[in-house]
Amino acid sequence: MVTIEDATARRSSAIKLMEQALVELDAMDDALGAMRLQHAIDVVRGEQEPDQQAD
Repeated sequence: MVTIEDATARRSSAIKLMEQALVELDAMDDALGAMRLQHAIDVVRGEQEPDQQAD
C-alpha cells in the first residue's frame, strides 16, 4: 500500500520534473525565436534567401 508520505514525495518529484520540462520548452522556444530573428537579419543583409512559405 502507498502511504501518504510516499504519495506526497511522488507528487513533489512529478511537479519538479514538470517544472523542469516547462523551463526546457521555454528555452527551446527562445532558441527558435533567436534562429528566426537571425535568419531575418541574414535575409535583409542578402546572405540568405527568404524561406518559402506554404499557404
